[in-house]
Amino acid sequence: MTIDNPGTRVLKVSTVATNQYPGTKGNIAVGIKGNNGYFSKTTITRLDTNTDTDSGFAIAGTDDGGKGASYGGNIYSTSKSGSFYVERLGKKSGKITTYVGDYNAGTYMATGTQGAYLANVTGVAFLFSRDRRDGNTGDNSTTEGRIRTITGVYAQGSNSSNGKVKKFVFNNTLSGSTALNYSGIAAGDHLYALRLSNTDANFVRDNACLLQGLIIEIDLNHHLSKEQKPTGRIWNLRPIITTSNSGYNKQNDGEYRSGELLALYHFENSTWRACNPYYSRETSNKFNMTPNL
Repeated sequence: MTIDNPGTRVLKVSTVATNQYPGTKGNIAVGIKGNNGYFSKTTITRLDTNTDTDSGFAIAGTDDGGKGASYGGNIYSTSKSGSFYVERLGKKSGKITTYVGDYNAGTYMATGTQGAYLANVTGVAFLFSRDRRDGNTGDNSTTEGRIRTITGVYAQGSNSSNGKVKKFVFNNTLSGSTALNYSGIAAGDHLYALRLSNTDANFVRDNACLLQGLIIEIDLNHHLSKEQKPTGRIWNLRPIITTSNSGYNKQNDGEYRSGELLALYHFENSTWRACNPYYSRETSNKFNMTPNL
């Protein structure tokens, strides 16, 4: 979809279904139309120190074992082969914490920091696997890539504390989701559908918090005396957008019911200045300022 205002640039935008989430692996990508499927920059930054969150606890930084891990790929890839991955070859276990997006270390979002800045994101859904990228199964039969936490990083868009960085943890599983920190996860592909607490979700919606990036914490567990490569892979990540805490409607039929659609910036390289609802000198249409859909 394009919006063409005479005398201004043409803006390409996309739509994503709201108040519903994929309840099966087969329909995880249904309901998103028109864009490249990216909801933040795909840049990956390893975090080595603990990160405080606004959900009441800290996310552990990468430990010594995790610092020996490799990482890369694209969390929004529609194919497993292109997935985001963390993996560690050797005889040690480790924890690795990464930031996916244009990393902003400050208390407030820098005006040039990039992202899709999507509104009302109160959950995420994605596919996960512990399978090695090279297809080897013999050495990894007892290893684990275990998701500990996924955290959303937001820029607060309300008039009060405008631009303040907020971090909320998606620590509640929806029906059909694999459990967080799941011990003994099998090989193959697994659906995760995670949401914020009601309190955090209310804050996100009521204060125009716009999603800018994600913090992902994964344990890589080694179990044998020989060299192994524990692995964790994520792909097809998509946002869950709600207008109330009753908006988590599970979809199992391979397609979404008719419902609301949310317009968003076409590219993940939009800046906070362009998306900030209260930047008075910015004249571009702010499609993400949608507290009431």
